[in-house]
Amino acid sequence: MWKQEGSGGDLRTLAQSAKRGGRGVSAVCLNSACFVGKEFVQFRHLAPALKELGADIRALTLSQPPQGAPFSVTQVPLVRGHSPELDPWLQSLDSKLIRGRSAFPLLRQWRADGWVPELVIGHTGWGDMLGVSEVFPNAKVLGWFEFYYHATGLDLDFDPEFPPSEEDRLKTRLKNMWPLWMLEHVDQGVCPTYFQR
Repeated sequence: MWKQEGSGGDLRTLAQSAKRGGRGVSAVCLNSACFVGKEFVQFRHLAPALKELGADIRALTLSQPPQGAPFSVTQVPLVRGHSPELDPWLQSLDSKLIRGRSAFPLLRQWRADGWVPELVIGHTGWGDMLGVSEVFPNAKVLGWFEFYYHATGLDLDFDPEFPPSEEDRLKTRLKNMWPLWMLEHVDQGVCPTYFQR
């Protein structure tokens, strides 16, 4: 996975710049960074480039760790599943809380062991980054925001043959609870394309 070519947008350009000693990255003395994500596709160029520059890189995932990663990737187990009595509209939010609570102990263990990253980079949509700003309050946090849902004018009502119900629109708006909450917990947000904002 770490050697694949493909789209990576600005992060790929930044990684290439870092390898060439480009401005912005090489000028920053970064000693440590933490990557948080499901599969690290968004960061497959940046993380190894920072490692090559001498940063102590660690990563956590709830998925199978990628093969061939040039730094430590720790898989954390889920702390629980969904309660059968949970309102179906809350299942997506509950999934994010489960993932965040699952990642939290490893972040705290790293801190207890004396490892505190200067920078945390992660996908904000899965929940894994829930406790990052609490555990590492002095770290800069860069959040990858994948998509902001729209109840009208974009992703839900694009086909007039299948107009959304009021319930559909409400459930779509509920999906934005998490990204809006995460905006408070990052120093900088990145969205890959204008369409996804």
